[in-house]
Amino acid sequence: ELQDYREDLEQLVRQRTETLWVRRGVLQPVTVREDAGAMLLLRQGGGMGYAATCDLSREGLRRAAGEAEGWAGLSARSGLVDHAAVAYPHPRGEYESPCRVPWGEVPLEEKVGFLRELNEVLRQGPRIVDWEAYLACTEEERLYLTSGGGRVRQRFRYLSPDMGATAASGGLTQRRSHGMACRSRQGGWEAVQPFPFTEARGAF
Repeated sequence: ELQDYREDLEQLVRQRTETLWVRRGVLQPVTVREDAGAMLLLRQGGGMGYAATCDLSREGLRRAAGEAEGWAGLSARSGLVDHAAVAYPHPRGEYESPCRVPWGEVPLEEKVGFLRELNEVLRQGPRIVDWEAYLACTEEERLYLTSGGGRVRQRFRYLSPDMGATAASGGLTQRRSHGMACRSRQGGWEAVQPFPFTEARGAF
């Protein structure tokens, strides 16, 4: 139905994240979060409008397109930019994160064992009163479509490790973490294996 509009694009996103968390050597409840949705952008009469929806049925996408069309009409009457004069690209391509060992093929015991090893790294002395290690795997698929024939499909796999410890002494409390998951890496389980235990111990 993209061809119903002179200029438009659509992006579909589906994401699944599984999180493992070991605190003070004890495995916490495993969580799995799944999200899916679409965003549509329409250009008509020099205006532009967009809408998002989590209803991926034909009717749900049609309603979102109607909302975007309504906003495009308002934009055409009061906007400062003539969006009809802006040339939009229509790319085509595919990308997939490299992956040698899929997350789903690794036994839960092995993943939890890795986090328990990190817990032992963090437990350094009596001043450490709390410690934890965390690992999340996110798999995300994106499909980008345009009315001009553009079609880009992407599949990403991210592993996000993190760990933290809290120390208390003399009425003072401090917490240190390893970056709040900012060390995310694309790939499968192999991306976790070179995690620098020695460096982490020294940092804490």
